Amino acid sequence: MPRRGWAIATIVVTIVMTVSASTIANIALPTIAKDLGETPASVIWLINAFQLAVVVSLLPLASFGESVGYRRILQGGIVLFVLGSAICACTDALAPLIAARALQGVGAAGTLSVMGALVRHTYPRSHLGRGIALNTFTVAIASACGPIAGSAILEVAPWEWLFAINIPIGFVALLLSRALPLNPLVKRRFDRLGGVLNALTFGGFVIGMNQINAHPVLAAASLTTAALSGVFLVRHETRIDRPLLPLDLLATPRLAFAATGSVFSFAASITSLVSLPFYFSHDFARPQIEVGLLMAVWPLAIAPASLIAGRLSDRYREESLCLIGTLIMSGGLFWMLLQPVDAGNLGLAVGLALAGFGFAFFQTPNNRVLLGSAPLERSGGASGLQSMSRELGFASGAGILGLVFELLADAGASAGLMLAISYALIASGVNVMRACRELS
Repeated sequence: MPRRGWAIATIVVTIVMTVSASTIANIALPTIAKDLGETPASVIWLINAFQLAVVVSLLPLASFGESVGYRRILQGGIVLFVLGSAICACTDALAPLIAARALQGVGAAGTLSVMGALVRHTYPRSHLGRGIALNTFTVAIASACGPIAGSAILEVAPWEWLFAINIPIGFVALLLSRALPLNPLVKRRFDRLGGVLNALTFGGFVIGMNQINAHPVLAAASLTTAALSGVFLVRHETRIDRPLLPLDLLATPRLAFAATGSVFSFAASITSLVSLPFYFSHDFARPQIEVGLLMAVWPLAIAPASLIAGRLSDRYREESLCLIGTLIMSGGLFWMLLQPVDAGNLGLAVGLALAGFGFAFFQTPNNRVLLGSAPLERSGGASGLQSMSRELGFASGAGILGLVFELLADAGASAGLMLAISYALIASGVNVMRACRELS
């Protein structure tokens, strides 16, 4: 137990570092654009480069972890993240800053790709749900506190300190990481062709979805490349015993349902979190300070929901809990859509709390299925599948929402909220199908 406690501390500190760094960078974009004399369209690549590096690196690093060890991959990810943070803190030009953010993204992928596998090897199976719940709780708190901490730092220091703060946190995580468990290693050669096809498939998909609104021709070319590469990737991976793309895990209906539900729930989440600030400020004429306080309700609701769902998922069927979660999320979003324009903040906060609670109530037991249903030696593949489901949900949800905003202008926020409800209901339908399959 003492070593398990240090291992848990490593996981928590690493999550805080990577999650808060992402949210803090979003806060800093206007300041960075002003200081460097760049346009907002240019500095947005600080976000795109990070996301692209994460998506391209996730599955290869998860697969590599099964060969060299999950602990080594996480430690390497921390080192790259700290190095990228140090470069970001020292540079005064946009191009090296974007490159450093991409390096940060590779480092973040190193931690995210094996985080689930390390959780599974750290906790006994009877407490796996609680371990996943602690991760979800930590992500929620870090997401809520990141913008606040970033704003506070910008009040007293230049934006470079937003990246420099990661350096001591990374060293603490690296020091603690010696307590992380070791896993049995699988001897195999790295699938280089699979790595290239993986980069073209998922990188092309993310670029296409990000550019679908601003550069439709580039988006079409990227999505076409992603589709063709995806076909070749699947054909190539079916001939490999331990594929980079975890087709062997997706062949298990229980895992396939969990991954599909995860994609749609994360699409609902990102669509909601992007649409609602516009919805509150445009449709309800709320000032910026009230919008910020309202949006804080979502992550704050995630924290208790994850802890409750974590304990329940160790005792009851995950499929039933997942269905309850997505229905609560759908109900919360629909509640906000029904609010009249003269509604008070309390009514809006109730809808946000229900949506955030339902999202976490789904994610915790669903992640328990993703991580706990795979063979122990394929924990790396399951961990990569979990993280990739999240990234694909975020990319597709944000890309389609951008197109909705472009087409519908002032009505885009309410249309985005309806789109989020649709995603949540689709996730509910997936949960109904898998619950029926488990009971049959």
